[in-house]
Amino acid sequence: MSYPTFDQRRENPDTVRAGLKWTDEENDKLMKEIMEGKDLYEVAKNHQRTQNAVKSRVINNAIVMMNEQDMTPEEVSGIVHISVDEINFVMKRNEEKQKNPIGEIMNVLKEMRDYLKLIAESAS
Repeated sequence: MSYPTFDQRRENPDTVRAGLKWTDEENDKLMKEIMEGKDLYEVAKNHQRTQNAVKSRVINNAIVMMNEQDMTPEEVSGIVHISVDEINFVMKRNEEKQKNPIGEIMNVLKEMRDYLKLIAESAS
């Protein structure tokens, strides 16, 4: 089974922002919608992204909230409407990535790729 590339997803009007960097403004709007209880499908459509991208962003934001506001996974789960198990799974995966220097290098390379895509898009 093959998955669509970002370019293929961007051909779909519902996911034209797939793979693009989240702006601070878009991130704030995302979290406001999630905290208001809007479902992932609706939020993904509003942001022209995939549901998986929205869910991933919400979970990562939830982890930041936990760290900055000294919250438990249970507390933040009630706010962002994502299960405690999913939050814990991502936290554990992130911890494992941090122990792996290759994972950190991959993250830097992905960021560089994203910047290069932005540069290429703005040049055309």
